[in-house]
Amino acid sequence: MLGYTSQDGYEHEASKAIRGDKFCGLLCDEINQEDLSEERVKNWVDQLRAEGITDGGVGISTPVAVEDESSSVEAESDLIAELERENARLRQMIEDSKMMDEVLKTELTEEGFVPHYNPKTRVTMWTSTDGKKCYYTKESPRSP
Repeated sequence: MLGYTSQDGYEHEASKAIRGDKFCGLLCDEINQEDLSEERVKNWVDQLRAEGITDGGVGISTPVAVEDESSSVEAESDLIAELERENARLRQMIEDSKMMDEVLKTELTEEGFVPHYNPKTRVTMWTSTDGKKCYYTKESPRSP
């Protein structure tokens, strides 16, 4: 985990990631606050740079010592390229999650699960007819 993030703006009751009054690392809520993730990542990377965390190669492949301006530009380009790859990987995970949501919706409907859509969070809770199982998916359920 790198850096700390303020809890301001997050809707939560508790988290195992809280150290003191901050989150350890960066937390992105892709269910309840998906629209804030991109800005949070940008701000967090800016914060890490300002704190000098990315200068020492802690989990990120950047040189420890920068000898001249061209090396600095190259190191920054490498860091940006790595962050872009990570961003692409995270976007793919989101797309995979959306695809799995669709598969799960179909299976849950066929197995007799009942959807309960929350328009505020845009999350659907699917409950079994006996009330012992439930699953969550993003977006509203499709009409049968």
